[in-house]
Amino acid sequence: MFNQESLERLSDIKERITYIFELCNEIGIVKALRDVKEKQPAIIMHLVVINENLQKIQDDFDINLTEIFTKEDIRGLRAIRNIASHDYDGLNLGIIEDVIRYKLPPIQEKIINFLENINSNNKKRYRK
Repeated sequence: MFNQESLERLSDIKERITYIFELCNEIGIVKALRDVKEKQPAIIMHLVVINENLQKIQDDFDINLTEIFTKEDIRGLRAIRNIASHDYDGLNLGIIEDVIRYKLPPIQEKIINFLENINSNNKKRYRK
């Protein structure tokens, strides 16, 4: 079965996406990204940690991420992480807005479905 640590990392990614949505829901994505004092750095840090968790899962070879995500999903998150880590002044807030608005919801949904499937399969196995 899957390594518990990898499953916890997936769960953490799902939670961090929720945190990003919460940061944006109060005032909207654009205004949250323009809040350089609090919200923007928090959003960027969550995106960086999401990517680090993805990388650790991939490095463990425990879960094949392409069974959960498209290659485009993974590439998009990695690109933002690289920009945020190496060129913070060069952040393109429009791209980050698009990621939050269009990429994160399906990524979160894919994680939820994957984790629910794992839990469902575990329950079936233990009932026997």
